Formats: sequence, structure tokens, C-alpha cells
Amino acid sequence: MLALLSAAALMFRDFDLWLYPRFWAEGATVYLAEALTNSDAASVLTAPHLGYYSLLANLGGWLAAQLPLERAPLATLGLSFVAQMLPILVVVTGRADVWKTLERKTVACLILLVFGQAGELHLTIALSQFHMTVLAALVYVEFGALAPDDRRTAREGPLLAVLALAGFSGPQACMLMPAFWLRHLKSRRPADRAASMVLTAAVLVQASAVILSPVGGATDRFVLPDNLGERVWEFVQEMVKFPLFGDLSNRDGLAILAVVTLGSAAFLMLQARTAWKGPHRDWLAIAWFVSLASTLASRRMSGDERYQLMACALLALLLLALAVDRRQPMIWRRIASVLLAIGIVTQAALWPGRMAGSHDPDWPKWQDEVRAWRAGERDDLRIHPQWSDAPWSVTLPERLRIPAN
Repeated sequence: MLALLSAAALMFRDFDLWLYPRFWAEGATVYLAEALTNSDAASVLTAPHLGYYSLLANLGGWLAAQLPLERAPLATLGLSFVAQMLPILVVVTGRADVWKTLERKTVACLILLVFGQAGELHLTIALSQFHMTVLAALVYVEFGALAPDDRRTAREGPLLAVLALAGFSGPQACMLMPAFWLRHLKSRRPADRAASMVLTAAVLVQASAVILSPVGGATDRFVLPDNLGERVWEFVQEMVKFPLFGDLSNRDGLAILAVVTLGSAAFLMLQARTAWKGPHRDWLAIAWFVSLASTLASRRMSGDERYQLMACALLALLLLALAVDRRQPMIWRRIASVLLAIGIVTQAALWPGRMAGSHDPDWPKWQDEVRAWRAGERDDLRIHPQWSDAPWSVTLPERLRIPAN
């Protein structure tokens, strides 16, 4: 039931997308275009794009190319939906202590539904890789609940399969590889060894994609920007303020500013205490390391909300774990509970504003664009987003102007 409610929440978050499926940015200009111009399925599914390899996005483009052009976006929309549901299914079926009971599972699903969910991340195949990073982090948490001996469980196989999907769908998920190796060296848990090997293979594939891709070695990656101090301060805010309070600031009033300031300070103290005494300091290290590495690897450390998705979810789960841990002093449990409650309410309230910049009912509908293109009224097809400073469009092969029988 919880999985069904979560699926309904995802679907009704922006139900227009199901009435009028759309392509988002590179989902059409890169992955659909490649699949339509290359008849070899193996080449389509294994080709690196945008400086990395994404099995999930390649699969979405290939599936879209198999459908009639008018209904092609249904493939990427459906696959993106599956990608966002996979983390929820790990929680719903999981046995880790942080989501062991129905109540904890419910809160964990709320976390996955609202924390760090930038509007452009919703049901977009090219950006589903960031949901895959969340998935990899949840597999890490779930494997931590397994006994450190040679016994195997029926759940290990499916979790390794989705972990492989995550690693082969984007480089950010591969950044969890050291965490699995370190925990395996400490506990000798077979599941961690298997996960480490899976992500090591994914790292090798991603490294090959970076080397071979024309844009993989862009000269402005790992380059310190001129405003380094400002960027460092922004990154700290992204790890302390953004997970709970988003972009709330002094422009929202003094009362909001006071709550944000006090809440961020409390969250920083709680993170510092976790780093000092534990438990779950490894969760904290993963969140900070992956976010920092992602920011450094972005062009001129520009970063983006999308890079913080996994950190936001994992830090919120850390709050949940501390809130339900009876071994912790009551004061810290209460602080964690209050911060988590504030974060859930705030992130849910901020969602409409985040979505406003990523969906507009006045943007072109795909079926209308296909009809106009086939009528010779357009040379290309407009897709989402249609931002005033960056309107997106895709050019399709001329042979598709005539509908297939």
C-alpha cells in the first residue's frame, strides 16, 4: 500500500505530464536523436554521451524510438517513473533499522518524495542518474543491516542488480564505491564485497567514457573558479541549509530568516556530533564526499541542485535514524525529530515553486509539434524546457515526416 501511495504521489505531482507526455532537454536532443539515427540497438545502448555513460538514458532513448513518434515520450516518461520508484521500493521492502517499521518506512518515503527534489529532476530520463545515486546510497544502508558472515540472502541479488544499473547510469553513483570497499575491509561482509566489485566495474566503464568522449575531458572541469571563497561558502550552505530549508532566505522575512539560521546551526551541530561520536558517520561522509566530488567535477565548480539530491535524502535519513535511536540522548533525538519535521514541511511547501520553472502548461505539446513538423510548418520540434533564454528543440530524420503504416 505504501508503494502504491508513493507512486500516486509521484504521478499526481504533475499529472499533466501523463496527459501530455513530453521530452526534456537531452532526453530528445541526445538520446532519442541517437536512437533514431542508429539502427544498431547494441551501439545505441552502449554509446557514451555528454562525457559519461548512462545505460538508463540510452535505454530510454532506444525504447522511445521503437514507439510511434507521437507517443515516443511515453517511453522516457515511464522509465523515469520506474527510476524514481526504485529507491522507494528499496525502502518499502527493506529491513535496515532506519526503515524497519511501517511508521519509519512512511517517513523515509516522504523523505524520498520531497527532499532535494529540484523540478527538473522530476520524470526526466537524462537526469534520472541522480535518482540512481540515491538508489546506490539506499543499497549501502540496506547492506549495512546484513550479517557480516558468509550467509546469503534472497534480497542480495536484486539489490546488486539495481546497484549495477545505478553505476552504469551515471558517474555520481560510482562515487560510493570507496564506501563499500572500506566497509568490506572492516566487516568482511560478502554483500559489500560484491557491491564493491560491481561499482568498481562501473567506475572502469565511466572512466573509459570520460577518456573516449569528446566532451569528457573539458578543460574547465576540476578548475578552481575566481570566486573560490564564495563557492566554498555556497557549498557549505548546500550541505547545512539547503537540505532542510531550500532557498529560503532573508527575502522571505525576518521570522523565516531566524528559523533558517537557528535550524541550520542546529543541523550543523548535529552533523558535527555525528562526525565525532557516531553512529552513521559513514552516511555523513558519503553525503559530503559525493557532493564535494560532484561539485569539483562540474564545470568551474558551478554545481547545481541536482548534485545535492542524494546528500539531501541521506542527511534526512540520518535525522530519522538519530530520532528513533533510543541509545542517543533525548535532547539530540528531539533536535533531530524537530529538524526532520521542519524539513519535510518546508520541502513540500517549496515544491510548487521548484516545479514552476520546470513545467509550464503553455509550453509546446509534443503531439502538436509532431503534427506541425509533418505538415512542413516547422524544421525542428520544440521540446521542454522552453526557457526564454534557452528554448530547446530537436531535429529529427526526414524519413520520419511520413507516418509509418
